[in-house]
Amino acid sequence: TSLKTVGTKAFYKCEALTSVKLPDSLESLSNYAFYKCTAITTVDLGQGIVSIGEFAFYGDWEITYLYLPTSLESIGKQAFRNCDKLTSIVLASNIQTIDKHAFYGCDNLTVYTELSSAPEGWAKHWNSSYRPVVWNCNLSEDKDYVISLVMQEKGMTNKNDTNALSAPIRVGYVFVGWGTNSSATIPEFSTEQ
Repeated sequence: TSLKTVGTKAFYKCEALTSVKLPDSLESLSNYAFYKCTAITTVDLGQGIVSIGEFAFYGDWEITYLYLPTSLESIGKQAFRNCDKLTSIVLASNIQTIDKHAFYGCDNLTVYTELSSAPEGWAKHWNSSYRPVVWNCNLSEDKDYVISLVMQEKGMTNKNDTNALSAPIRVGYVFVGWGTNSSATIPEFSTEQ
């Protein structure tokens, strides 16, 4: 419970590892920490992590959802490269740095963020797979999930016929679609629209 750092290559190619639950005391994941741990399905980063190193979850093919706590400030180069089952991620405004190719090869990913554009500290090619990014999202108080969004000009990037949106995720719930007001009980739009 007092762990501060997971060292470089700590769980390198641990192919039988299926879940990761890190304590709130954790501040950093070093480079290659869970590199090619191809059976991981769930990851709990705790509430205190500040940085995720380069290639930290490279090739972790079974992860479908990832919650990034508000303490997180930095995501390293190719940190989630080839996590091709990852469908939804929420980026809060506290993330100051995302290095190049952080989500490269995440071919089913949609990024939801409360930001209106990428900050200066995000590398030009942070989203080098050109996955859809939905900007200006209203997030829950803990920044865990999307509550609503106001679609503005340039409120979405990279959505096209080959880059369809994936649904936002909230653990324990199933997303059925969007409504145009907060009291809607039947979805008016799906992620495909």
